Amino acid sequence: MPEAKRPDPKRRSPAGRPKGTAPARRQPRPTETRPAPEAGLKAKPDDTIRESIVASAEQQSEQRFGSAARRAAILAAVVCVLTLTIAGPVRTYFAQRTEMKQLQATEAQLRAQIADLEEQKVKLADPVFIAAQAALSYLTAGVAKARSAVWRSGRAIPLIVDTDTYGWPWVAGMLAGRPALARSACWTVIVFECLFAGALVAPEPVRLAALAVGLAFHLGCALVMGLNTFVWAFAATYPCVLAVPPLLS
Repeated sequence: MPEAKRPDPKRRSPAGRPKGTAPARRQPRPTETRPAPEAGLKAKPDDTIRESIVASAEQQSEQRFGSAARRAAILAAVVCVLTLTIAGPVRTYFAQRTEMKQLQATEAQLRAQIADLEEQKVKLADPVFIAAQAALSYLTAGVAKARSAVWRSGRAIPLIVDTDTYGWPWVAGMLAGRPALARSACWTVIVFECLFAGALVAPEPVRLAALAVGLAFHLGCALVMGLNTFVWAFAATYPCVLAVPPLLS
């Protein structure tokens, strides 16, 4: 059986209150403001979280810097390897280009020389050119002798035949006592060489006479002075001298 409720001693009954008085209201107790412990508890986790975030950010930045440094090192190594690999072929390429340019320049020069030689060949095959060269050679030698006082005085041939290289003592002794003969010989050579060019346009008998005198002159030089090559060099041009007037006409 449930126990009966006991009356609260602190609670007054309505009968015990005086009549005509209102019940007194309870004054609320002042509440003390205490610092919430949760704020300190919350601050500590916030600091810890902030520190962990900063640490993780620093760790990530270090990781990024390290990865960037590794990538830069790898890239530098790759560039070095490629440079060393390509340097040889590039150097060879430029060297070959320079050599090719030099060879092309040499080829151009050789082609120009070949063209000049071909032109000279055509000229040398022309009888008129050969005859003109022979006449010019005689004329140049005659003019040079005519300008020399030694040749004009008649002392040139005696002096030449009296040397050890081009001399003949017998001829030198013969001309030494005959100055008029020596002077005549010198002037004969000068006149012959200066007038030989006229044989190119002279009649055939005159040309034959001029060629005979020229052949005798070169044979005498070969016999006395030992100039044997002059005989063959000038005598080889005489057929062209004979053939020029018909070609010109």
